[in-house]
Order: sequence, then structure tokens, then C-alpha cells
Amino acid sequence: MTSGHRAPINLLLSSLPAAELQRLRPFLKPVLLRRNAVLVKPGDLGGLITFPCGGMVSVLAVTGDGDAVEILTVGKEGYLGTISLLGLGTSPYELTATIGGPALQIQTQAFRTALKHAPMLSEHLMTYSAATFAQVAQRVACTAWHSVEARCAFRLLAAQDCIGSDVLPLTQETIARLVGVRRPGVTMVARTLQRMGLITQARGRITIINRRGLEQVACECHSMIRERYSHLSWYRPRVWETRSASPPDLVALAPNLGIEASRPGTTQGIKRPRA
Repeated sequence: MTSGHRAPINLLLSSLPAAELQRLRPFLKPVLLRRNAVLVKPGDLGGLITFPCGGMVSVLAVTGDGDAVEILTVGKEGYLGTISLLGLGTSPYELTATIGGPALQIQTQAFRTALKHAPMLSEHLMTYSAATFAQVAQRVACTAWHSVEARCAFRLLAAQDCIGSDVLPLTQETIARLVGVRRPGVTMVARTLQRMGLITQARGRITIINRRGLEQVACECHSMIRERYSHLSWYRPRVWETRSASPPDLVALAPNLGIEASRPGTTQGIKRPRA
């Protein structure tokens, strides 16, 4: 990397003892993951081990018809490439850089060799695997039982946690694919959240302006996953401040907006405004 430029940082890697990191450093290659770039498609063989240093990578389960739903979000707290690392053949999932950002990549064989002399890295990978398994399991339950409204709010909060910004470079089309629904449903939810004063929308981006209010709309899956990730010694989810002094009473607001608001954990959805 050019002198004078700040090296990209992955939290998992930066938590390693100096000796372990030094073994990896010669093999780590800085790359830029471009927004919406598909890194791995279902059926692709192995690949590189990737450590995001910014942005957000989505792991998606894809049907034969091309429908998809996000089952795991990976940011600078983690890594991608477990299938390749374990030598399990082709990937059953799609990996997409939903929000672009810098990353570090390493050849699988070089990573395996370094692991033989890196006990802390091995421990971190096992701990991280447990956290990702918990996230995948929670998202399965979320997709089955929670409303589109709650799931959209959850995805927005997860993206904000991942990139550390109120401004999310996400389109409604992208959110629809992550949530696993058609775009019209996301459009209706986004309009409602904006009228509630929780978000604003512009071309190609969504800005969260009242996180506490959005947390009221989201299901409990968001807080449950954050709690699980808080057990990672190298990662502490950011404590967000809201621009609003207190969250709105969404159930009280709902009749005025012509919708039926759902409390966290319910399957109740948004109703279309009455004519």
C-alpha cells in the first residue's frame, strides 16, 4: 500500500497478537469490494478468504427461480470464506457486496498454513462461527414469523450497525431482495417510515433520522443478534444516539397515518391507507 494512506482495518485481524498478524501480513492483499458486486455465486468453487474493512457483505440463500433472502450480514467484525477454508467444495450461497468498501483477501492455502501457528486466530474463528450460526438461525425465524415492516426496520438497523453511518447507500430494490419480498411491499413500508419521521429517502440512499423509533418498529431479532455479537471480544456494537429526544409512540401514530403498526415480535403488517 502506498505510504501516507491509512491501511484498511478489519477488527478480527487487528485483535490478533502481533506475531500472528505478522505471519498473515505478507499474504494479505488490499482490494475494493464494489457496491452490489457478486463475489461468489451458488455453485462456485471455493475462492479467497475475505476480511471486510468497511461496507457490508450479504450472504444470500437463492432459489432455483432466482428469488433470494439475506441470511447473514458480514462487516469489518468478521470474515468470509468458511466453505473454502474447510474444503467443502462449491458454495451453496451467494455473497454480494451490498454496500461497497475496502477489504483484505488472502489465498486459502496461505491462510490454512498461517492457522497452524495462530492459536488466537483459530479461537477467534470458532467464536465468530458460533455468532454467525446464531444470526442465521435467528434470521430464519424472522423470515418465517415477522412482518415485512419489522424485517425492513431490522435490515436498516443492521446496515447502520455494519457501516457506522446514518446514511445507507441502499435502494428499495436492494432491501426487497435482502428481506425476500417484492419491491411494492418495501415501497409502502419505506413511505410509512418516512411519514413517521424515522427515515428520509433520496435516490439510491436512505438516511436514518430516528434510530430509537426505528428500533420500536423492528422485531426483537435485531437486539438478539447484537447481544450475541457483543460476546466477540474484538467487537463492540456502537451505542447510537438519536436526534429525537424520545421515540414516537408508533401505535398512537398509526391511526393518523392510515396504517396498523406492529410491536416487535408480532406478525402484524402495514395496511394500505383507506381511500
